[in-house]
Amino acid sequence: MREAKYIAAVDIGGTNCRAQIFRTSDQGISPASEPALEPIGDPETDTAIIATIKTAITRTAAHGLDFDFIGVAGPGPINEKAQQFYNPGNLPGIAGCALPAELNGIFNLPCYLIRDTFAAVLAEWRFGAGQKKSHVIYVTVSSGIGAGVIANNVLVKGYKGIGGEFEGVLHLQPQYGGVLRTVLQHGSGWCDSRNDEPPLHADNSSRF
Repeated sequence: MREAKYIAAVDIGGTNCRAQIFRTSDQGISPASEPALEPIGDPETDTAIIATIKTAITRTAAHGLDFDFIGVAGPGPINEKAQQFYNPGNLPGIAGCALPAELNGIFNLPCYLIRDTFAAVLAEWRFGAGQKKSHVIYVTVSSGIGAGVIANNVLVKGYKGIGGEFEGVLHLQPQYGGVLRTVLQHGSGWCDSRNDEPPLHADNSSRF
């Protein structure tokens, strides 16, 4: 039987960072700690974001629980080969940041960075509603907008890891005087708050 390993899983969003320790073994994967939630104080600086991640990981492992690996899911696009962010629309402070190297320097543990929608669609495909399906699409609309795609049982990463990224698609908005903006600018909570635009409520028509 394979020895159980403990992984610190981190999800970086535009407004919050979540961390939790998971136990992996031959029997599967299961939570081993209470999740920790930390607000992203300043999305404009990488030092603030890294400090938030460190706090979240430290909090979830506060009861002396050791872990062997750190897995980080963050907003795309991500250079998976170089293990660094390109220029996330909802977290400009980590553009160009090689986050795994930074966390390795703090915790002295191996770390891997993956785009959040890739992680989400893989998890849904393997453990959730997408089990035994050959084709799965996972769409997220939150502080950012994106999607992950499984086609013929393969994760579609696309050119430079932008498979499923549609937040940069331009579209015309007649209700705003024919302004041409991206899906992210009009559809995400992060950009609603920064553009002084009303959020999309359940009783309103979709903007795109």
